[in-house]
Amino acid sequence: MPALIARRRPVRQCCRQWLLGLYAWGSAAGLQAAPLPAVPLSGGLQLESQGAGTPNSLSGNLFAPLANNARGDLIFLDGSLNLNNAASLTDTKFGASSRLGYRWLAPRHNWIVGLNAGLDATPYQSTYFTQATAGLELLSKQLELRLNGYKPINQTNLLLESAETVQAIGNNRLAITNTQTYGVALGSVDIEAGMPILRWRDGNLWLYAGYYSLSGDYTASTPGYRARVEARLSHAIALGGNLSRDEIFGTRASGYLQLRFSRPAERSAGTSPEQLNFLAQRGLPVSRERNVRTRQVQISKLSFSKAYCVLFSGSFDPAHLGHLDVLDTALAYADSDCAFVILNQASIFKPNLTAYAIRKDMATIIFYRPGEISTGDEELNQAFANFSLEDVLKVLRQRYPHTRYFSVLGDDVLQSGIVDFLTDADLTYLIAYRNGNPSTLPPAPVKSAFIYPAGPKNCSSTAIRVAYSQGFSNPPCTTPALNQYIETNGLYRVP
Repeated sequence: MPALIARRRPVRQCCRQWLLGLYAWGSAAGLQAAPLPAVPLSGGLQLESQGAGTPNSLSGNLFAPLANNARGDLIFLDGSLNLNNAASLTDTKFGASSRLGYRWLAPRHNWIVGLNAGLDATPYQSTYFTQATAGLELLSKQLELRLNGYKPINQTNLLLESAETVQAIGNNRLAITNTQTYGVALGSVDIEAGMPILRWRDGNLWLYAGYYSLSGDYTASTPGYRARVEARLSHAIALGGNLSRDEIFGTRASGYLQLRFSRPAERSAGTSPEQLNFLAQRGLPVSRERNVRTRQVQISKLSFSKAYCVLFSGSFDPAHLGHLDVLDTALAYADSDCAFVILNQASIFKPNLTAYAIRKDMATIIFYRPGEISTGDEELNQAFANFSLEDVLKVLRQRYPHTRYFSVLGDDVLQSGIVDFLTDADLTYLIAYRNGNPSTLPPAPVKSAFIYPAGPKNCSSTAIRVAYSQGFSNPPCTTPALNQYIETNGLYRVP
């Protein structure tokens, strides 16, 4: 019996210790379940100087708790209206920033974990850049970690200026540099870690180190580094400064002042000022960029064009070596290696023209030189259907806006008076002396000059047609290839 009693005593001692432990845990749990400081509706102001891609801004903030349970968890809306001013703005304009978030308070009241997402809008010149955002917070009394992502949406760039420079580089070539300046909205991913380095009764001093990556239109992903210091002087006032470094904005320093308009939380028994300041984090706005980061980007494109081109129009029925000599003389005068031979679709002066497709083939036999003389440009031939050189120039200037042109005419055409000369600063008429020098050139302001072909004389399409109609072959001013084409197709023969 005594042995049995002895065995029961350890059991009673064990139960007693367990009950005492349960009582102690219950007491601690009771302390943890003590009412938490309420998170009130609050407002504030933030004044921030211009930073890396962000403007000077004055922000009015509203923090609104939407749901708050007894455990300290919180759903909130955090919004701000920003008055921005920077060189990128035509004047002072308003932007906005919003976050919908959730903050979870750990049971031991030693960690706050937060998730948030929202939209930001920042004025830029004549438009607004908008970004979607998401963030994560891990907050304690000894460590703060933040991760924020920003993604520009809708319009992500704005053309600010476009300019061209044209430089002659010899060999009838122009180098054309087109430079466009864009305003670009930058997306980024920011991560930051901080710890307190000094504490006092109602405040503390925190030091942060961070990394970020910037990217956007015409912008490669660029890393950056940031240091931040924040002095929380009281529940209502905080001062901070940033120092950042990246390859886009270089080294930038900025500062900010935060003011909160709310009553300080009442401290319950056993709650230290340090714990009270930590719990107050639940009701503070999300630490983030409120504005879309922007930059200016210049994009330069280099292209090449001909400096001068010669236009030679006619019915060419058929084309012959005399025509080619006139064109070569014009090319030499213009110091050019660019010519367009343009065929009439029809002619009111020559109602019995050979079919257009056949005349184009013969013109190609006589004129075509790859990279220098073009004979089959259908768009130009269509533009000349109404004998309008102005329509031809419109087409060419859409293609080559910096090229100057020479138009070749025979002196007989000048004498006929049928040409309606254009007074175009970038067009010069070249009058080919063949049948006698006209008394005068077209009157000013028409630009014109005489050229003097030195090749075969007395070449005539009419004479070539007559020769074939009379049964002759290989008349003057033709080539073997042209003669073969005419013979094969039975052209100009009288049945």
